[in-house]
Amino acid sequence: MTCLLTAFLLAQAGEPELPNILPADFSGFRALGPIRVSLHPDKTEVALEEPVLAEVRIEGPMSAKYPPTRAKLRPFSPETEDVFYLEPAPDGDRRDGDAWIFAYRLRPKRVGLLKLPLIRLVHLDERGPATAFAEEEIDLRVTPRPVAPAPASPLEAPDDFFRLAPIPARSWLDDCAEPYPGTWIMILFLPPLIVWRLEPRRTAAPCSAAAATALTELDRGLIEADVLADYLKRRFVWTCNEVTPRDVGDLLTRVGVHRRLRSRWQAFYQQADDVRFGGMPAAPSDPRALIHDLEADPCVVRYS
Repeated sequence: MTCLLTAFLLAQAGEPELPNILPADFSGFRALGPIRVSLHPDKTEVALEEPVLAEVRIEGPMSAKYPPTRAKLRPFSPETEDVFYLEPAPDGDRRDGDAWIFAYRLRPKRVGLLKLPLIRLVHLDERGPATAFAEEEIDLRVTPRPVAPAPASPLEAPDDFFRLAPIPARSWLDDCAEPYPGTWIMILFLPPLIVWRLEPRRTAAPCSAAAATALTELDRGLIEADVLADYLKRRFVWTCNEVTPRDVGDLLTRVGVHRRLRSRWQAFYQQADDVRFGGMPAAPSDPRALIHDLEADPCVVRYS
């Protein structure tokens, strides 16, 4: 009855404006009475980095002038991104009676038994700033990603595939003319030119802000594979949810990076996947050299 009376009085007198001073984590809406918030995931057991569609549900009487909106809603704490990749899913937003529903995708970063993040919403009610919490914690079991099975049998060529054609007894030199003098010049100078073109030129130091940031993060001891993935995304404005050796190879091929350098980057991520999901021991690696060599590649220099 009190909530209805409050809503009636506000409708008659006009809702007041929001105060000038609000909490830093204010979610941008005003409630006209008690509200209830909860989190509803679509599954409770997933593989590593598999998305969970979680719906934040807010129930209760709301202000018509300041209702809940996705742009201002802050249901998760900053520590959530230490455990989950957090992505909005606005296609799942909807109204259900007096409930407001906002959808998010949560992708776990580690294996084991995790807790889905608790919902905490700072809002305004008839008394001033208030905080609403979710009432229960939800467990999420995260398993390692499945390993792709090896092919049943490798492809084999026919037995006579590599059989050489018979060579006549007469020597092919009998039909060759005396070589032109310019031919010897080409034979002498062409191999050094080919080697010079195949070997990527290098510079002394990285030439981009993305490279400097990545080197600083490596000095801080962050996970090497994550640091290099963030570097590639910033350096080439690249969007990729799950970085694999094939994705890295495709990206560097489009940029025009030298083949041997592409192979080194792909080998680094293949080794990281073997350590992370195959339980293999970690081998020595030098991610700083990969960054320096990529920055020095002529195609990357022109890309800047």
